[in-house]
Amino acid sequence: MAGLTRTAGAFAVTPHKISVCILLQIYAPSAQMSLPFPFSSVSQHNRLGLYLLSLTKSCDDIFEPKLEELINQLRDVGEEMDAWLTDHLTNRFSSLASPDDLSNFFNDMRGILGSPDSGVVQDDQIILDPNSNLGMFVRRCILAFNLLSF
Repeated sequence: MAGLTRTAGAFAVTPHKISVCILLQIYAPSAQMSLPFPFSSVSQHNRLGLYLLSLTKSCDDIFEPKLEELINQLRDVGEEMDAWLTDHLTNRFSSLASPDDLSNFFNDMRGILGSPDSGVVQDDQIILDPNSNLGMFVRRCILAFNLLSF
């Protein structure tokens, strides 16, 4: 990709952004994923959604929280499901051990985005609008990953 230069402050894939993507997969799992639905109420689901919205709006900040800080914030948001959320986040994050794992992860991320020509959608499936704040974040992460050279 000759001619592509990276400027200071450009959107880049970081461990924090990958953690947010993992949480987005919990919030809006694709049809191919077999995640159990960890929420006992709609308000829990909405609380995670609002938390993710605040995280993605601040994704261009210079300082990103460390995983430990993110987990502490999740405990406040998750309440009774915090153990499941933190376990899933750390297990999924630690399973990304190679570039192939990351490639598969970002291919799976495409499944949570809706498109005008997306076929039949199940009633209980949550699809992110690609033009929403969360959808734009996912698209930017996928693009930033695709620009990496391995």
